[in-house]
Amino acid sequence: MFTKLKLGLSAACLLTLAGCAQITSVPPGTSLKVVEKQFGNPAVTCHGPNGTLRAVWSQMPDGELAWATTVDAKDKVGTFTQIMSVKAFDVLKTGTWPSSQVRCEFGPPAAVRTFSDKPNQSVWEYRFLDETDNYMMIFVNFETATNTVLSFSVGPDPELNVHFNGK
Repeated sequence: MFTKLKLGLSAACLLTLAGCAQITSVPPGTSLKVVEKQFGNPAVTCHGPNGTLRAVWSQMPDGELAWATTVDAKDKVGTFTQIMSVKAFDVLKTGTWPSSQVRCEFGPPAAVRTFSDKPNQSVWEYRFLDETDNYMMIFVNFETATNTVLSFSVGPDPELNVHFNGK
C-alpha cells in the first residue's frame, strides 16, 4: 500500500502542485500550451464540434482524480472540471456510448478486465474518492461485439478501500 500511496502522491503533486497552482485554478482563455507547460500533456485529447478539443488530465491508474476541459479553435482552454464522480458518470445512462467516447469523456481507465463467466463483456475500472473519502471504483461494462456500454456500477476499490480490505 505504501508504494500505491507514493505513486498516487507523485501524480497528485504533478497535477496539483506544479508551480504552486491547481489545474482547476487555470483561468478560462489560457493557452493550451501554457497549461501543458505547467501541468504536462493531457492523458487524452479528442476532437469535438466546431474545431474544439476535449482534453483530460488524469491520475489513472494510481490516482483518483481526473480533470477535463474544452479547448476552443484558438487553442484556449475553458473551465476545468473534476470528472471522477458517480454524478459525472450518470451521463452514461443516456444514449449509446462506444468505448472511444467513454475514453474521450473520462480518460483512460485504471484497469481493463475480462472475466471467464462473461466472455462477451469487458470492464473498465475508474478510481475515485467518494464524499467521505473512501476509495471507490466505477465499473463500466462493455459488450465486446459492439464495443458499447451495457451498464455501469459503483463499488469499493478492492486494493485501497480500508473497510473492504479490513486493514
